[in-house]
Amino acid sequence: MSKAHVVAALLLLYGTAAGQAPNLSISADLNPQLRVRPDGVTLIQMYDDSGNFSRLRLGLILPNGWRVRVFQKLGRIRNDADKSGLDEAFIERAGDWRVGKQYLPFGSGRLLKESVLGARVNTFLALADLPISVVVVENGPGRQRGVVARVGDTVGISVASGKHFGINATAFTQLRPPEESPGTGRGYRLAYAVDIRRATGGWGAEVEYIRLRNGHTALDPDEDILDVLISYQFPFGPLVEAESTLTLESGGTNLRFSSSIPVSKRVFLVPTVRYFEDRGWVYSLSAFIRL
Repeated sequence: MSKAHVVAALLLLYGTAAGQAPNLSISADLNPQLRVRPDGVTLIQMYDDSGNFSRLRLGLILPNGWRVRVFQKLGRIRNDADKSGLDEAFIERAGDWRVGKQYLPFGSGRLLKESVLGARVNTFLALADLPISVVVVENGPGRQRGVVARVGDTVGISVASGKHFGINATAFTQLRPPEESPGTGRGYRLAYAVDIRRATGGWGAEVEYIRLRNGHTALDPDEDILDVLISYQFPFGPLVEAESTLTLESGGTNLRFSSSIPVSKRVFLVPTVRYFEDRGWVYSLSAFIRL
């Protein structure tokens, strides 16, 4: 049994033994996708090309207000350094702290996007009245270890210092398909970022700049990444997005164009076109279904 499954079992045992009957909810998010690679191979999987898993969701709200969340993957990604069947499993006091398997509070959460075992604290910087999140990570040998922090709200500064950041299949899907993640023993010891997001009148814009330094192998060279995402939400219609991701050290250009089209209140179709430097064009059709 993996560490994450042990954590999930302990959380559920705690929740059910907490005195009064907890408030229990069970639901699911499905993200099936059909994808055509540049070599003509067609893939059908239960996750999308941004690394979003289909998940069974279980939630408990305890009498003291604490919350237990467990997200079971309904599919795996080949070559993923994260071998756990759980996407997330944690207990939290919302807005204050969180302990268990969780996604890192780094940047926009769209590029360096990794679920790890850790303990997180959320607070405010007294002088500037800015939110700050700090998580201590311990994911085991060859995987993420260290400290990650983000300061700010719509403008944020993030730092990750330790070992093996950027190795999960869910990370850097703007630069590579999820199945081509580097795996254990790779990644970076240091990453820092600045991210900005703005929204007005249906339009949204996000800009993120990340520096990756001190790679563990020669296959993990220093890199600077600049990502720009522009979106527009049509009134009672689809959300359309255009994203450009540049690797400044190696001179690469990567593109994504997608639309989230509502079919019903709980079902969306997501056609996507991507361009990967040195790989070519990838076409996909996903469905997002909330049960």
